[in-house]
Amino acid sequence: EGIGSFYLSPRLQLFYERHPSVLIELVTSSQWINLSKREADIFISFTKPTERRLSVRKIGEFRVSLFASEAYLKRKGVPEKKSDLEKHEFIDYIDDLIQIQSVRWLADVFTPRQVVFRSTSLIAQYASASSGLGIASLPTFVAAHDQSLCPVLPTLGTKRDIWLSVHKDLEHVSSVNAVTRFLSEQISRDQRFLTGI
Repeated sequence: EGIGSFYLSPRLQLFYERHPSVLIELVTSSQWINLSKREADIFISFTKPTERRLSVRKIGEFRVSLFASEAYLKRKGVPEKKSDLEKHEFIDYIDDLIQIQSVRWLADVFTPRQVVFRSTSLIAQYASASSGLGIASLPTFVAAHDQSLCPVLPTLGTKRDIWLSVHKDLEHVSSVNAVTRFLSEQISRDQRFLTGI
């Protein structure tokens, strides 16, 4: 949902200019897409797929960090060290409904005492953090869309790989090849933006 809405969609105009005859249908899902069952032609994921008959390659990575709105930090104070986070309120995923374990990025850096909002939607988490509800662990490419979001202890961040998969039967189809080449080029070109380096 996040990479599709906040990163890929804004770049599709450039793809359309190059390939006006190719129609892209973007499906965002918190569940695993099965390419073997032809649920999609191309799959972008944060975990390496292990299905048979797939061509899979890592095409980049992105950084996830803690962010909060200026309003929240004004109200609750700016954490200066990790132990300061104990006094803060957090936004997170719903543990029991997580389908893809790699989205447990908050757990990689901190286990909060007080979670004030949980959602299966990264966009809902982003919107609630932006409105001042609490601190959220967000990909930096998501937080970049809102100037009121401030990094919180950015050294506590984590990274996730970006994997591109396509069924081997479709690997040489010209339209599929055009999309995979475009995605690989864009993500490679944007690595500094995606990783915050």
